Amino acid sequence: KAVKAIHSLRVGRKQCIDFLQEYSPEGVVSTGGFVSAPLISAAKSLKIPVFIHEANAFPGRANKLLSKGADLVMTGFPDQEKVFSEAKKVIYTGNPVRKIMFGNTYEGSRAKLGIPEGKKMVFAMLIVQHCDDILYTASNSYNEKLSFFITTVSHAHTD
Repeated sequence: KAVKAIHSLRVGRKQCIDFLQEYSPEGVVSTGGFVSAPLISAAKSLKIPVFIHEANAFPGRANKLLSKGADLVMTGFPDQEKVFSEAKKVIYTGNPVRKIMFGNTYEGSRAKLGIPEGKKMVFAMLIVQHCDDILYTASNSYNEKLSFFITTVSHAHTD
């Protein structure tokens, strides 16, 4: 399995290099996960600035590893500089949350959404809906106006 994984990473990295050379982004933003490793590795090899947003209180292994040499790591929680000590810069940005998310009750939310009692509800919020805030922070922190190539990954689990 390890040989297959390494081979897949190499193939993915080559595909990402080709993609990045074709589109010439000025920066790459990643929200983490090992699936982003080929893209981050490719961007670093092409000297494209790498920006990582870690939304979790306990950073994942992928972001810890990929942050080495990253131009900027933005954290969702304060005091994570030690975790990302090998990044060029670490700043606390918080996690963007819409005002509508506050002050709602379980019952009120179900009623507004028309979800009957007893039915299961799955709520998913992807950070891609809030990229403007993250890109603005990244751009200001990097002291340049940049355009970005954005990658986000969501995983669905079913029981």
